Amino acid sequence: MKNTRCTPDELARAYVVTRRCSGRGSRGDIQPGTIPLVQHPAVLIQAALQETFRPTAPTEVYSEDQPSFMPRSAEEENWIPIDMLLGCYTMKTRTVTIFHRNIERFANHPLQCNVSDLETIVRLHEYAHALVHLGVFWPEESKVIRDCLMGQETNWNAFLRDRSRAYRSLQSDTHEFLAQTLSWITIGVLQPLTRRYVLQELFVTLMSRQPAHYQLTPDMLGKSCYADPTALLSWVRETPRYKPTQRQPQRQIAEALLRESFP
Repeated sequence: MKNTRCTPDELARAYVVTRRCSGRGSRGDIQPGTIPLVQHPAVLIQAALQETFRPTAPTEVYSEDQPSFMPRSAEEENWIPIDMLLGCYTMKTRTVTIFHRNIERFANHPLQCNVSDLETIVRLHEYAHALVHLGVFWPEESKVIRDCLMGQETNWNAFLRDRSRAYRSLQSDTHEFLAQTLSWITIGVLQPLTRRYVLQELFVTLMSRQPAHYQLTPDMLGKSCYADPTALLSWVRETPRYKPTQRQPQRQIAEALLRESFP
């Protein structure tokens, strides 16, 4: 039998056909000069807020753990605290953890929603925490990189040290106001519109099952989609930040800063 050898073109064609038959994805039809619709939560939140993770994006892991929550009152029996049951961001390791088994459980009951939709909202929420910690506004990125020069190259240790100090100094209700607001702003740019509306409705439904510090007021929901959180993010990242008195807690200042950007 004669030994036949495939040409490079034949090998390439066979590989592409095999990949398609196996159901693996592809870019689809992309028109030159256009950007495809962004769906990945980490990319989406950076694009929506015009920021980038520095020095690297957080690591994302899916965990088999199924954390539990023990209600202490009748009101708490309906709660589904996002950062206790569905996911979390760990500043020290710069890690987003997704508790996918709990997400599936609560999506099936009591939320009765699409598992993928709930997972998207949880991932956005945790990436929002990460963005507060690691995000750099696009127009300021080159300055940040230059300011971190140590000798001949950028040294990110000082940047991470300052950002971590600022992140730790935020009160828990301020953390959740930021995560909820940044998630809501990001959902507001989703395309197509049908998916945006589905996620907005689910966001509000999930928020109704959160503790008080996760709640956004109706005017925040109505106007923050059009807000510019640049000044707010700059303030929460400052080291040292202005320390508010007990009469002016951090969250009130954060809300006031965001309202200043309302149209």
